[in-house]
Amino acid sequence: MTIHPTGKFTGIYFSEELKAVKAQGYKIKLISGYEFSKTNLFQRYIEHFYNIKKIAKGAERFIPNYI
Repeated sequence: MTIHPTGKFTGIYFSEELKAVKAQGYKIKLISGYEFSKTNLFQRYIEHFYNIKKIAKGAERFIPNYI
């Protein structure tokens, strides 16, 4: 079910949602917001397990070493 509000309303919205409704003709007044920067949060984790798998041989490649 899709709801199409009319009149004035307030809420918390993702920026892409706001861009989409603005394209539909809605007027938007930004009260406040948060900006999140991009980061490679799992980069070290991925590299750690990739390097283990890279040097493993045979069936050992398929056995997780964290068990």
